[in-house]
Amino acid sequence: VFMSGFNFVFVDQVLPRSNARLRNLLIDIGRKKPTFELQEQVINEVPPSQYFLRANRIDANTGRLHEVTNNDVGGDDPRRIIYADSGLMAYAEGQKDLSLRLYDGSIHQYRPVDPMGFQLTYFRVNDIRVKNVFDELQRNTSEAVRGDREMSTCEMLEVIRDADREAIEAAHDRNALLQSDLRALLALPPLPEADSLPAPGPLPAYCGWMQRLQELVLPTTAEAQAPAQSGAGSGQAATAPARPRTGGLREPPLSNWSLTATALDRAQDAERRAARYAVEVHKKWAISTACMSFVIIGIVLALRFPRGGIGLVIGGGLLVFSVHYIGLTAGESLADRGYVSPWAAMWTPNIVLTVLGILGIIRVSRESGSTRGGDFQEVLDALRHLWRRLRQRQSSVRLGLRKPA
Repeated sequence: VFMSGFNFVFVDQVLPRSNARLRNLLIDIGRKKPTFELQEQVINEVPPSQYFLRANRIDANTGRLHEVTNNDVGGDDPRRIIYADSGLMAYAEGQKDLSLRLYDGSIHQYRPVDPMGFQLTYFRVNDIRVKNVFDELQRNTSEAVRGDREMSTCEMLEVIRDADREAIEAAHDRNALLQSDLRALLALPPLPEADSLPAPGPLPAYCGWMQRLQELVLPTTAEAQAPAQSGAGSGQAATAPARPRTGGLREPPLSNWSLTATALDRAQDAERRAARYAVEVHKKWAISTACMSFVIIGIVLALRFPRGGIGLVIGGGLLVFSVHYIGLTAGESLADRGYVSPWAAMWTPNIVLTVLGILGIIRVSRESGSTRGGDFQEVLDALRHLWRRLRQRQSSVRLGLRKPA
């Protein structure tokens, strides 16, 4: 239980913050050294200059480029587009400038002040030097957008609440469109606008405890105050003005099918987003509580094979971990696609291992110490014996089928 609690705190608080800081650091490094991020068949920007480099093939080991296109659009200087059959990319002396040597190409050049003038130059070898590419590392202090791997449980629960609220709004919009069309066809007056929609449930008390704990441990930042014109204390939600009623013989227009399709897509997207984050929330709890399931299985193996040795420890541990990992991975994939619920997908491996462990403890407790067996070799002997029995049964079935002939 102690290990489960410690593991959950690490997975829920330490790991997401570390992943977020690592992601920001990699972004800053990629911004400082863009050659690390050069991709094939993509227009790559080389900051701080206004060079844009594209190559069909890039050899990261030798710096060899094939079928290169280089765009120079900086400042008031002549604009150049350079095409080359191949080239080499390397660091210049001082490790601050980027050196490009291009082979067998052409330079298309013109001046913005003289758009009618155009110059075409062919070359065998062309050396280009981009200055101050490798400058000091500048860390970005703004918070980047976090994914599910960089969010805690409470942050993901907030995302799930927003997704549920969006799904409720989409369902309400679809229902309103349907009722509006039906009442328009039946020449009935439109219904009044609903005051408010049912809001999702509140966050668990755990989130409040963690928030107070973070305020005590971590440094806090000032939050922006709500403007006085927002009307937050009025307690009334803003409602859209009612649509004018159509009278006489004039037929009111029906809603467009695109509005209904958009509302349906919004609801489906919100459900998928809520399910994806719910999988991550259940995964954090399932991985943490798996410690107790592993301990129960370990008790059964230790009592059943008291002289198992290191072979039982390694073999049994790998077997139990493999079963849990495969079940968790397969369940995550099924839950993300909407085939099973997130709760069932993440908790099924723990439930299966716990049930097997409890049944094993019940069976082992009924045996005496002398009949529990010895080492891990007994497991192998039992498997061989079971395999021989299956082979004998299959051979007897074949003989029984051939006997009438």
